[in-house]
Amino acid sequence: MTSTSRVAVVSFSSLLLLAACASAGHGGKPPAVAHQADERIPPISAFPPGEERIAYSDALTNEQAGWRLEQDGKLEQAKQPLEAAARGYLAFAQKYPKTGWDLTFRFHAADLLRRAGKADEAAALAEQVANDPRANPKTKAMAALQVANALTVAGKIEPLKIEPPVEGAPPPAPTEPAPAWQRFVTANDAYLQTLPPGAQEPPDRILGPGQIALVAARVQYATGHIDDARTRLATILDRWSNEPQAFQGAAPLYVQTFLATGDRDGATRAVDRVKQLAAQQAQQATDPEARNTYQKVAAENDKMGVAIRYQQAKALLDQGNAEQAAKEFEALAEQGVGDVPAALVGAAVAWDKAGNAQRATELRRQIVDKYPDSKVAPGAALQLAAASSKRGDHVEAARIYAQHAQRWPDDPNHCTALRNGAVELDVAKKGADAAQRYLAFGKDAHCVEASPDVAVLALHRSGTLFLQAKRKGDAREAFQAAAAVEGVKSAEAKQRVADAKKQAQKLGGTAAGRRSPPR
Repeated sequence: MTSTSRVAVVSFSSLLLLAACASAGHGGKPPAVAHQADERIPPISAFPPGEERIAYSDALTNEQAGWRLEQDGKLEQAKQPLEAAARGYLAFAQKYPKTGWDLTFRFHAADLLRRAGKADEAAALAEQVANDPRANPKTKAMAALQVANALTVAGKIEPLKIEPPVEGAPPPAPTEPAPAWQRFVTANDAYLQTLPPGAQEPPDRILGPGQIALVAARVQYATGHIDDARTRLATILDRWSNEPQAFQGAAPLYVQTFLATGDRDGATRAVDRVKQLAAQQAQQATDPEARNTYQKVAAENDKMGVAIRYQQAKALLDQGNAEQAAKEFEALAEQGVGDVPAALVGAAVAWDKAGNAQRATELRRQIVDKYPDSKVAPGAALQLAAASSKRGDHVEAARIYAQHAQRWPDDPNHCTALRNGAVELDVAKKGADAAQRYLAFGKDAHCVEASPDVAVLALHRSGTLFLQAKRKGDAREAFQAAAAVEGVKSAEAKQRVADAKKQAQKLGGTAAGRRSPPR
């Protein structure tokens, strides 16, 4: 499922910078229109040679230096050139007000100031852009977003978080967003209402309508307005699924809105919808990076779909419909996506409850054989061994316990497997083999530390069985080990220690666990 995340701070500078670094320009007269916040800053050649171009070049050079430092992870060092770039753009806009780029530059400078650690100043500057009468609805929305981002960085408002839904928990209670976020949502809605259905903006804009709408949806989700967030996300999928980044953010959150309200069936339908759209957009995409984004969304969506179906199967099992649950779990495993071993375990448990122990055993054996490195494999092996013991096949049970002890020595049930294997061979009248297993258990330092009493009983039994098999040397070793165990508490264990000392001495050993020296 989607992990906890903050509502992302949208940074525009790297996008704007790409166009400014282009070598081709379009010289001539300055534009007669007011350029907006979503436009990329122009190439150097957009301004006439001389002081105007030099001033712009200085600001651009500082920004490039700051950007490179950011890319190298040197965020503190990047602040000085980023602030210098912001001051340069603002000075340019003030000295050359008729270029038509002042809105763009002031918005861009606000983003740079936020990254330079001047969040309060960034918020004030973005506020000016939002209130400028020349700002179009999109610029007003982007500036309002910049204000909210800057106030969040400044610590003036709490960061918004996207929390993954907790299974079985009620949906979060709605709360009012901070005024800055509410203002952004309102500005976003006003902007989107100006776009006719099917309208597409120029592809060179730094932020598409889908991306802006996504932030508004995340604000609504983070403040508990799940239904409104779902409606907004559905609109993004319907109208702007051709925006790869918007689609990548909207698709999983759209599914999550159903899970947050406990609607698993709705979530399943949402997964199918996202799957269809992702395939369609991947096929239509001409840009390799965009195609890869859609394919990545499809893969993550498949995993989410499996997780939802797993919970649906689990719900069937909890409701007493064990056979149907088992079939659902098996279908998930056959799909081969997500945690296949976990699905097989679910199917095995369900078949057990449905009375089909044979099928449950087959599935657990599949887990052990095909997915030995999975976290559920050791438990499946123990279940297999227990099932073999229950039907009277103690030799097979001992074999599986031995397999567990060998394959997963670090498993918490390692000592249980060692001892149970010995017991199964003992019951099967395989005395010498049982004695060897009891000895291995009793000499395992971890097992002895965990339960000294049980270790003594096992070692004494090992010595007894070895004596019956006329293997006196091995018997002596077992009794000596039993006699050396410290920390026993029960009366039975203490009695076995005392007897082990006598037996060891009779066989030519010592109570200290060493054989007596020859005379």
